[in-house]
Amino acid sequence: MTKFTIVRKNYKIIGFYGEGHSGYANSGEDIVCSAISAISQQSAIGITEYLKIPAAIKIDEDTGYLKLDISSIKIQKKVIQHRKEIDAILESMCIMLKEIEKQYPKFLKVVEKEAN
Repeated sequence: MTKFTIVRKNYKIIGFYGEGHSGYANSGEDIVCSAISAISQQSAIGITEYLKIPAAIKIDEDTGYLKLDISSIKIQKKVIQHRKEIDAILESMCIMLKEIEKQYPKFLKVVEKEAN
């Protein structure tokens, strides 16, 4: 099962991380894992490449781990400037992942938590 965590601060998404392979099918044939990967990677690329926000990103393809963090003080000016676009990207990601979770509850768990 893939566990995907959305991290919020004052109701705004400031990061996310996903880990684990869904187990729906073998590697290369797993449509659930592919959908999760495509949605989360598109969101990360939208933040870093389109909006040019130097977010912290960690990826481990072997374990299926992907993390994006936009909470760093160093990038807050850019985050504030682009908050509307960031919200559109990350809230859309959240909606899509929850839709996948509804369809495949044995293979994806989406959790939301408040940042410390």
